[in-house]
Amino acid sequence: MKNIVKILAVVVFCASISFIGGCQKEEAKVKQEVINVANLPELLDKIKADEAFKKEDIDLFVQGLGRFAATLDSVNGKTVGQIINLEKDFLRKSSLLGLTTTAMNIVQGFGYVGWQPLEQADKKYFQFGFAIQNKTKEDFKNVEGLLKFVTANNQLIKAFRIKIEQGVPAGKVQQYNSTFIMDQSNKNDILLNDVLVAKNPNVYTVWETTLIEFAGGKKIVKDNPVAAK
Repeated sequence: MKNIVKILAVVVFCASISFIGGCQKEEAKVKQEVINVANLPELLDKIKADEAFKKEDIDLFVQGLGRFAATLDSVNGKTVGQIINLEKDFLRKSSLLGLTTTAMNIVQGFGYVGWQPLEQADKKYFQFGFAIQNKTKEDFKNVEGLLKFVTANNQLIKAFRIKIEQGVPAGKVQQYNSTFIMDQSNKNDILLNDVLVAKNPNVYTVWETTLIEFAGGKKIVKDNPVAAK
């Protein structure tokens, strides 16, 4: 009986080792290859020949390589695996940014009311009116974002950093005004003033929320928004 138990134990142990070994993914050797412009033809041949280099790896490598294509120096010296990992990190951050944006749009609404010029003591100002909607059952303590003016080609003219520190009551729509000095030596300020005065229909406002802080202390924060000029 003892011998049978020993035999069964050995069989189970061997089967476990085989299972673990079988579950381990074979790492593509080509991921260790260092990239430079001169070796690209050979590198492509190695990728085609390495069956452990799966379609997902190829897609990530193509996307990552394309992202760095404009600056070849940033590719030279990196391995294929490093490019893949950089692309994975980029895609993850992009997805998290999209998730945060969606969450913000669920709890908050924004409406651009309009613009009016102001002049005081020989200085000119932009004054923007807008409305913030709190769609939740909890007060907003603070809302921050970027009010961006862009062309029909999605080219940024100017972005203004907005802070609403007086809060937005739960379930309400509140209107606010923010005023910014116009820098008459700044070409972007001059351009924006000209298109606003002319009521150019090819310039649009885009609101990008960067922070929503609730009265209870919870926050939704967007990392790395487009900086205001």
